[in-house]
Amino acid sequence: MYKGIFFCDVDGTILPHGDEAVSPRILSLVREATDRGYLFCISSGRIISTLAPLFEEVEDLVVLSACNGCMIIHHGTDLIPNHTIEERHLGPLSSSLLRWGAIPLLSATSGLYMPSGLDHSTKSLRYALKDVTRFYREVEEIEGEVLQFTGLCSGNLEAVIDNCRSAWDAFYRITITGEQMFDICPTDKGESLTLVREHFAVERRWTWAFGDNENDIAMLEAAGAGYLMDGAHADLHDGRFVRCTDLVATIKEIMDRE
Repeated sequence: MYKGIFFCDVDGTILPHGDEAVSPRILSLVREATDRGYLFCISSGRIISTLAPLFEEVEDLVVLSACNGCMIIHHGTDLIPNHTIEERHLGPLSSSLLRWGAIPLLSATSGLYMPSGLDHSTKSLRYALKDVTRFYREVEEIEGEVLQFTGLCSGNLEAVIDNCRSAWDAFYRITITGEQMFDICPTDKGESLTLVREHFAVERRWTWAFGDNENDIAMLEAAGAGYLMDGAHADLHDGRFVRCTDLVATIKEIMDRE
């Protein structure tokens, strides 16, 4: 059905940090790739309600993989059943993050949730003011399935993520997703890449992945070829992946070559 699939992270890859809209150059690339027989999978840690509006102009042409692959949408419907946080873990995860000095942000099918009555840092206040954000006193108040947790830290990321990995690594994938923040997720972008390409019967060698952060590593490893963006943290530039300076030019070059 497709010659190949491009799996692209959003923040720091498709969308430069600080930008709020996807560039016309990227949208044009999606249309060109579609015309040439390729599929784009937009793979992000974002919740679907903040991811989908970025690609409204090309929504019928792309697969949207939200919450690090927990929810995968194609043509407005679920492509693959959702991955979720176990209900029995919701309360303990929320309370443990607060105890360690991080603010829990829960991505649910009904929106973003934060505990009420918090003293917010600049980062957490940005999420608290989003239109899709709701507040809870007890996790039982959350509507719908919880897909992932995000820990919002304030200068204490290293200590908090170490505690979290010690307590929860046996159950969930825990990866750094930005400055002073990390995700706790029942799946990862690598697993979602495999599920998507198998759904469309595309061989691994005809998949290419692009990312810039720790939560993209599994996706880059699962692809036929993984490309790490030039602006990724220096620790990630360890020679495992091809370095990418210009996303659009690189994808055009791949299509011309193949």
